[in-house]
Amino acid sequence: VDVFPTVFDDVPLAIVNDPSYLRYMAWVNAPESVKYKRSANPGKRTQRATGIFIIYKSSQNLLTQPLLTDIQQQERRIPLAPGYNSTCLLDRKGNCTPPVSIVGLFDGTLGSTYLNDSIQDFVYDPTFERVSDVIGMWRAAAPDLLDTLVGKDFNVTVPSVTILRSMWWFGYPIEGYADPDVESDQQIQTVNTWIADHMTDLVTSISVPHTRVLYMNEGMASRAVQNQVIYDLALAIGSLFFVWCFMWYQTRSLTITVVGIGGILMAFVVTNLFYRFVLGYQFFGIFHVLSVFIILGIGA
Repeated sequence: VDVFPTVFDDVPLAIVNDPSYLRYMAWVNAPESVKYKRSANPGKRTQRATGIFIIYKSSQNLLTQPLLTDIQQQERRIPLAPGYNSTCLLDRKGNCTPPVSIVGLFDGTLGSTYLNDSIQDFVYDPTFERVSDVIGMWRAAAPDLLDTLVGKDFNVTVPSVTILRSMWWFGYPIEGYADPDVESDQQIQTVNTWIADHMTDLVTSISVPHTRVLYMNEGMASRAVQNQVIYDLALAIGSLFFVWCFMWYQTRSLTITVVGIGGILMAFVVTNLFYRFVLGYQFFGIFHVLSVFIILGIGA
């Protein structure tokens, strides 16, 4: 019997019926708006498993040559990460799919997918010298794609925007699986774990002048929560040790100290046993760990 079924890879704060949460999920899954039928025998890493989302939030207009150049230089580092080519989402030719990024609108990586040949040459501007013309053409030719990359304050006339989003996709079925539907959760977790292990330092080092860089990936988020739990547990143990020493010093009695600390610990254990077996809840998360500080404060 799993007495304390721990779940430390997420913080249960999402209200799934809340309009704000639903808008966020719609925005995250906007690239999936085009429906398709999966082939009977999909190739290795040809289906989307998970992705890295990077948000650029600035107090200035991001659609300027200097800032777009900085974003381009930073994003070029990501596909160079060791092992990236072994985990990325593959296209029909077996190549890594390009990131869905504002930079891709200018350097030709997205043009071949969304535009016809006559327009591709017009929008090719890797040095960002014709930002207004290129953005205007994309707005007319592929407005849905452009809307997934820019914030709601986007102005096509200037053009200007203070929020941009970039996405890198990683694929499955992974090595050892022939079908993405076989143990799909395990496959996605494997990919997310690889991302957390190998991409976190690279992504967190991205820096653009006058811009706050945010990032999101399930694996990275889970790793961050787990690290926070370990840190909080260390603080709880340190707090418990301090309370032990303080009680012993004040009472001059080891017996009273042991009984007092034992009562604090038993309150935590007995309450969670009641929660688990009497009330029937099978969830032990980060908030349960944080409750140790409350118990210590009351008990001490």
